[in-house]
Parts: sequence; C-alpha cells; structure tokens
Amino acid sequence: HNPLDCVWLDYFTDIQPTIKEGFNGNRYEAMADVARDIKTLKKELDVPIVTLAQLVRGARDRRPFKTDIAESAVTERIADGIILIDRPIEGKDTQKRGYKWGKTNKEAKLSDLFGNVALVIDKNRYGPTSTPIFGFDQEYMKFTEEIPPPMISSEDIPVEFN
Repeated sequence: HNPLDCVWLDYFTDIQPTIKEGFNGNRYEAMADVARDIKTLKKELDVPIVTLAQLVRGARDRRPFKTDIAESAVTERIADGIILIDRPIEGKDTQKRGYKWGKTNKEAKLSDLFGNVALVIDKNRYGPTSTPIFGFDQEYMKFTEEIPPPMISSEDIPVEFN
C-alpha cells in the first residue's frame, strides 16, 4: 500500500535538472529532462504528481491558456493534464472570458465570475476539456461547490412562430 495519495511540486520551472553527459545548456532540453523525470517518478510511485508553474505576465488580465505557462512547450507536450485558475477581480478585470455555462451553453458574464473562480481544464489526455466555475472563499483560500448557471431569462429562449 502506497502511503502517498498525491505529490505536489511548486514552481516547476525552478527545479534544477540533473546535468547529464552531453548537456549543451539548452533550457528547453533541461526542462524536458525535468518533466520526463517527474513522469518517471509518477510511474514509480503510482500516484498523481501535480506541478505548479507560473504564468507569463500577459495572462493577468484575461483568460489564461496553456501557452501562458512559463516553459509551456515542454509542459504542453509531456503533461497529462493542464488546469489553469482564473479568478477575475471586480473593479480590476474588464475583459470578457468567453466561458459557457455547461449544457445551457449560455455565455457566462464577467460579473458572474467575480468572487468565484474558473478552473480552465485546457488539456486532458484522458477526457474532455471544460471550464467549471466554483465558488471561492478567499478568507480560507478554499474552493466551494460548483456554481450553477444563473437562471435563464425569457430573452434567452428562442421564440418560434407557426
């Protein structure tokens, strides 16, 4: 029985690679080695490994994408899944995000996200991608239950004439 349920690694891009024979100082190759070593460790321990990474500065005021991850080319290629956290702040963020509310496919307004958080599942090797919206308790830094979409108004229902 494995005593570990999960392993968390902070600042993926700060992990120093083991210098191997023939290393030419290429940053991409170094980070690819780190990513492969993490994937090997995941298989050996038989537990999920979650690595945290910093986003580039341009992602602050808009919906984040997997290409916003520092060293994203390596991450995109090797990761089994990529989840980005988007938490628009009222009075600061003004750009629309383009999120949809599940099966209704109704666009989420930016104001629907204030005080909440969108988990952007931008890569999922074993399933679909999506963007569920959760409550966020800032005082305790805790995610709460998924937020249901706002009620659909009569303006959203198409009218058919016979």
